[in-house]
Amino acid sequence: HFLCFFISFLPAIVSRSLQATMLLILQVRNHFQRKLSLKRQVLLIQFDKVMEDFEMHCRQISEKIVFIMDDLIQKQLSKWEAKSPTPSQSFKTLIRRIVKLHEALVDVLPQDQLENIFSGIESTFKHHLGTQLVRLGIMNNGDTRHGIVNSELMHFRGTLKSLENVTAFGDSLFDVWAVWR
Repeated sequence: HFLCFFISFLPAIVSRSLQATMLLILQVRNHFQRKLSLKRQVLLIQFDKVMEDFEMHCRQISEKIVFIMDDLIQKQLSKWEAKSPTPSQSFKTLIRRIVKLHEALVDVLPQDQLENIFSGIESTFKHHLGTQLVRLGIMNNGDTRHGIVNSELMHFRGTLKSLENVTAFGDSLFDVWAVWR
């Protein structure tokens, strides 16, 4: 579990460091913008290019975190079956890992980046669960397995809705039933 925490925490620190560096670059750019003649301000384009590169790298770090969780979610849900008791071990594992990830990121990343990461994780969760529902032939029809899925989702939502600065994992989790529309 320490390794999972470290793998999540290190990219978050790198991303935050890049963001701090971007603030410094912006300060330096603004300084030179005031000092350079209009003719020489074309040199400021280099600062803009560096800023774009840093922004792209921050986005890639967030995407990598989501990708790591995507792999975990896919592995857990591919072996999940809709049967009692709930919550299943697969859902317990996913909740535990998402909470640990949140603990690693919440004090490091800005809220908008945190929200983007967890929205991406919610999307990948719904995709893989929807795929598993189709594979298992579970439909939104009120039968026992449908009830088990809803019970799993209610527990998942109930546990994760308390994550600080994250609005993902709300009622939109039940959009997973859209695979049968």
